[in-house]
Amino acid sequence: IAILVISGLIGSRFGLTNTGMAVGGGVLLLLFAVLPFLVYLLDRQLASRVPRLRDNGIFKATVGALRRISVIAYPQRLILPVQLTLQSNTRPFLFFVALTIGVVLIILGGNLRAAAWQSFTLSGEFTYLDSALVGEGFNSTHYEDMATSKDRLRGWPRVESFEQGGSFVRLFLPYQPLRDNLVLDQVCADAAEAPERLACLRDLWAVSIEGTPVPMTAFAPAERGDIGMRGLIGLVPLAGLEPGMRTIEVIWTPKEAWQQAAIDDRYTESRRTFTIPVAFVPGVEVPLQ
Repeated sequence: IAILVISGLIGSRFGLTNTGMAVGGGVLLLLFAVLPFLVYLLDRQLASRVPRLRDNGIFKATVGALRRISVIAYPQRLILPVQLTLQSNTRPFLFFVALTIGVVLIILGGNLRAAAWQSFTLSGEFTYLDSALVGEGFNSTHYEDMATSKDRLRGWPRVESFEQGGSFVRLFLPYQPLRDNLVLDQVCADAAEAPERLACLRDLWAVSIEGTPVPMTAFAPAERGDIGMRGLIGLVPLAGLEPGMRTIEVIWTPKEAWQQAAIDDRYTESRRTFTIPVAFVPGVEVPLQ
């Protein structure tokens, strides 16, 4: 954890957070897999086949240094009492194979569990309704009465419910510093120096319904203690629209000039469009044509 955190922090200083963590992952791979295997090859295989290496000072110092480093990942005083007890009372080779397979299964199982928590499905069978197509339609994250525990981590625009019966829809636009400050710090200068911080934050979004723009000047600063977020809150008018399915479109960083701002490699795009369908069902019955 310490290696990943430090490598991620260093990478974030250069807009390369994922790259830094990938380097940290390489260090972990070296520590947990490459070094122990290298010690095994040098100490067990090479030294047994070339006996004169056992008296070579440089060879012994190299193997000793590699072993001391590998002990960081595999503390022998904790592992060996259990390992040697089991290994000496079973078939040594089969125990080593079972131990290796067990470690691999634990890593694969953990990664699959994490991927399943982050994604709707790991199946490749949703070929006619994949994630890209769903992104253009209905997603429960946008509706506060359908939110799940993982949606608390998503800085996505939100409305109260899918069904709307009033003249306005309340829309909340979260301010996510980890994401938004990457752009705001470059196009609006530092927050302490920016003359109109609220105006700059409003420029980060563009809202429209059925193609009609909604003025961002009507959006006010807000703090949502119920979901632990701050952002902008405003009303999207429904008056004058026919009952039925209506679409609210929210664009993050709509200005073309902002697309040139350097975005950290945690994000694959510097502009994103959120589509929020709502069912406009007014309280007064209106016959459909």
